Amino acid sequence: MNKLKIVCLFLCLVMVLSVFSGCGGNSGNMIYLNLLSAPETLDPQLAKTDEELLICRNLYEGLLRKNEDGKIVNGVCKSYKKNGLTYTFTLRSDAKWSNGKKVTADDFVFALRRAVTPSVQAPFARRLRSIKNAQSILNGSADPSTLGVTAKSDTSLTIELASDDKYFEETLTAPVCMPCQQSFFNACNGKYGRDGDCVIANGSYYLKSWHSDEFGIRITKNDNYSGDFKPKNGGIVITANQKTEVRKLFSKNSVDCAFVDNRDIDSVKSTGVKIKSTQNICWFMTIGNTYSADIRNAFCLSLDEGVYKQALNTGFSVSKSVYPGVLGVTNADGAGISQYNLENAKAIFSSAVKKTDDKIFPSATMYYYPDDYMLPVTKSIVGHFQQNLSAFINISPAKHPEQLKEELKTFSLQFAIFPVKATGNDITEYLVNFGVYDTSDTVAAQQRILAQKTVIPVCCENTNFCYCDKVSGVAFGNFDGYIDFSFVVKK
Repeated sequence: MNKLKIVCLFLCLVMVLSVFSGCGGNSGNMIYLNLLSAPETLDPQLAKTDEELLICRNLYEGLLRKNEDGKIVNGVCKSYKKNGLTYTFTLRSDAKWSNGKKVTADDFVFALRRAVTPSVQAPFARRLRSIKNAQSILNGSADPSTLGVTAKSDTSLTIELASDDKYFEETLTAPVCMPCQQSFFNACNGKYGRDGDCVIANGSYYLKSWHSDEFGIRITKNDNYSGDFKPKNGGIVITANQKTEVRKLFSKNSVDCAFVDNRDIDSVKSTGVKIKSTQNICWFMTIGNTYSADIRNAFCLSLDEGVYKQALNTGFSVSKSVYPGVLGVTNADGAGISQYNLENAKAIFSSAVKKTDDKIFPSATMYYYPDDYMLPVTKSIVGHFQQNLSAFINISPAKHPEQLKEELKTFSLQFAIFPVKATGNDITEYLVNFGVYDTSDTVAAQQRILAQKTVIPVCCENTNFCYCDKVSGVAFGNFDGYIDFSFVVKK
């Protein structure tokens, strides 16, 4: 082989490598991600779990989007302006769905109307309550067609608010506000977002395959995507392997990144992975309001962190308020929380029980979220009540754990222990779990929640995302799926 041929081959090799390399990584590399559970839907209006929100965040693009620094920037829209309570968005004329059809303003109108339609039961529909007529539609007193969202043309969308909303632009980056093509939706005959053939994307990636039996999803860079967030990798292979220890998955290079249970954090650290955590969950104990105020007060006075602190796993910490750390509410620490006084609790409890018909505390049951972490905590608390108050309480896993949240409003059960997750920056969205809607004063809101002695904050919990050293560009958000993989690079 002469020198000229060698030089030509070298230049060809350089050209090939330049096609597949970028930003320190290989644009053809696949990233392997392991989830804690498999998603049930990839319908952005119905996405609820972390897993569903993450995948939807990468398949779809809203009017607005967040960059690597978490700043809100243009998504499908190329520009927008706000005049009073009216937003006017101009969409990119080259925005397309993965099926090649144009993304239009009507796709956003249809999506937002779907989201506020009561029968759809979109889990984050309340985020849209500031749009004109949204609250009446959510209440069932107005038709979804009256929502203050109008398509002036294929590329012009107007959204009229009923009241100013400082979180509205943030909301527009969330899956609930991502577009839905009505003709494709109707053709799916009720399977939209629930089957591989019933998903189209307008974001950085599109759905290449979805195997629901032996769960696995592959999302690949969307060649029809014309926006500013083109992936720096070939795609993401997504699994939900819970049979193999996550430590072994990392050690064998079977995954590049994963959501990791708090129970596994210590073992995963030994593999040298990087960990990003956010404290976005609080666990509460509730006491049924069928008990007298004195009995409820006695339980509150008798419960201190020393009762259960030793039973907390890595990634858990004692609650100082009703708010998890991710919400940034620090001025409420201790406000309204009963100060531990066991002797006083015993006296109050004894006096209150003597006033009952049977003169004894009746047998009761503590329902707990079926989570291995909280079983030792639950046992510690119940054992403490039995030993110090002679209150005999059985423990039982809840058959329908998600329904336990209703305890915060109805207190229909005798006792319960369960988590509440912060799902967005808007503290109102968090406090509605407690039936509290006025959040102008977070301290007063907490005091109101705790005043009836029916709610006791127990502990806070982290959500953890881990990734190996071959992966970089992980911009970890606190809500709505956490990771935008268009930034992520794999060496």
